[in-house]
Amino acid sequence: MRFYFLLMITIFISRVSHADIPKSDLATASQLKPLMNEKVEFSPAPQHHFNLEAPQKCTKQPLKQKDLSTIQTTARKITCQFHKPGKYTTTVSVCDNEKKYCKQENFKVEVQNSASEEKVFLPKSETLDNQKKLKSVLLPGFKSLTPEMALSSLTDKHEGVLVLVSAEWCPPCNQNKEFLFPQKEVQKASQNFLKIYIDGDTPLLASWKKKFDLKYYPSFYFFNKKLELIEFGTDAVTSAQFLDWINYYKKNINNPMREVKERQLARQKKSIWQKTKDFLNKKQKKQDSLSLIRWALSNNEIINLSKFNLDPKKQNQFERWSLLEKKWEQKNKEVDKNTLKVIEKEIKELALKIIDKPQEDHPSYLGLFETYCPFDIQNDDLQKRCQKSLLNYKSYAKAKHKKLNENLTTIDKAIQAANFNKTLLKIGRLTFPKPTHLKQLHTNCFDSFELIKSFSPLKERSRTLRVEQMSCLNDNSTSHSVNLNILSGLIKDYPHEEMFYRKKARIFKKEKKYKKALSLSQSALKYSYGRIYYHNLIETAKLLTLTQQKTQAKSLLNKALSEVSISKDSLSEQRTVTQLRKAIKEIL
Repeated sequence: MRFYFLLMITIFISRVSHADIPKSDLATASQLKPLMNEKVEFSPAPQHHFNLEAPQKCTKQPLKQKDLSTIQTTARKITCQFHKPGKYTTTVSVCDNEKKYCKQENFKVEVQNSASEEKVFLPKSETLDNQKKLKSVLLPGFKSLTPEMALSSLTDKHEGVLVLVSAEWCPPCNQNKEFLFPQKEVQKASQNFLKIYIDGDTPLLASWKKKFDLKYYPSFYFFNKKLELIEFGTDAVTSAQFLDWINYYKKNINNPMREVKERQLARQKKSIWQKTKDFLNKKQKKQDSLSLIRWALSNNEIINLSKFNLDPKKQNQFERWSLLEKKWEQKNKEVDKNTLKVIEKEIKELALKIIDKPQEDHPSYLGLFETYCPFDIQNDDLQKRCQKSLLNYKSYAKAKHKKLNENLTTIDKAIQAANFNKTLLKIGRLTFPKPTHLKQLHTNCFDSFELIKSFSPLKERSRTLRVEQMSCLNDNSTSHSVNLNILSGLIKDYPHEEMFYRKKARIFKKEKKYKKALSLSQSALKYSYGRIYYHNLIETAKLLTLTQQKTQAKSLLNKALSEVSISKDSLSEQRTVTQLRKAIKEIL
């Protein structure tokens, strides 16, 4: 079973559609000719943030040479200090707030001989060191190469090129790194491939743009030695799926996807030359059709197969899914209220149709169910319809789990079992079971992810598994100590991740330990951007009020309100202003 199917909404959100990277500068510097030890601040452009999962460097130093700078990073500001005079290159990685693209910006900094009077030194950042240690064992044999470098690196022993495009913030990407590539079966099957890793938040991705059109993280691309694309796959996968891709690649190594598409389009145009070739090779037409359907299913683009005159059995399910995605995109665009109501009605009708057929592998089925079949539903007919659909889904999930246990490695089975228990817990929460039964579901979920740690190269430091275990716990006082322990470890390993500070602050707030909650909320604010920044800002203001700092809370909110560049056509900006004004009113 696909891991993304069980991660539901989380992985749906991690599917990122990439736009062209803009050419304009995305960051500014407070100055470029500082004195020694003087602080230089770098700021992202409006609607952008610094990507703390990518390397941020005050200076580019040769290997084995001591770094002559210190850096302090947040999502909204990077501060550098240079402790020796000279010319330096500062590199910062910037993303737009929707994470549709990321770009590195370089600044030429010339540090003067005279020193600043300021004696306070920035602390050395541990973030990058921690990240390097945690990543060092996850991608054995992978290199970061451009297409030109890849071609020059190929030798007679190589069967082809495997390119993995990933991102550090993407859950299914981290799942693959931690549990797929360390497997002996996968290492053996891919040992004769030139393996290339591309971090989608770095400039290396741009050099591969002519070779593929990236739509989702993670994506796997299999090229022959001419760098012609043969096979493609996406999402977190089992070793069985990966081995299937390898086998398909070997059978079709001389049949690149570009040629398959060209032949199919030639058939549509009723090309005489293509008809002649099909007559001479009668198997080719059928093979091309199967290849295109396989490609579309892997790429979740089966709706686009209409231009190839193909009609696979699963077309309706993916057409509905594609349509739903487009409707959500339309909903989030700047539209008038009447249009928005029509779109919301269409979305609801479409979502309920998907809910009615739980036997389909919809990647966010339970998320849709929670949205369109809420607990307080008033319509009796709709309530019965939703209850029936959920029971059918539970039966389907059990049958699928049992069937997919065949031909899986021990690691894959452990992952599948953990995610199955997570699914049962989600269903249990939606059906109001007895407290003892629900407690058992929570325990089963937590323990099954604990068992997987023995398979992880990171063991107890696994980010993926610790986050999953938190989702398995009850949101009550009995689970607080376990959650706090997990969050403390995550903050130590990932000090730039605002989510962990935010979750820990929420627990302390529930326990009425407001000062501790405030400190954590302020840390979350440092590393947040976009909409979540304003969420954390309002929460920080509320905690300031609870700690008898009402004046500071009001000042914080008023400052944020003055900074919002509101456009009359922007629904999200209007919503932010409304939330800020409401928070100010509550404080007053």
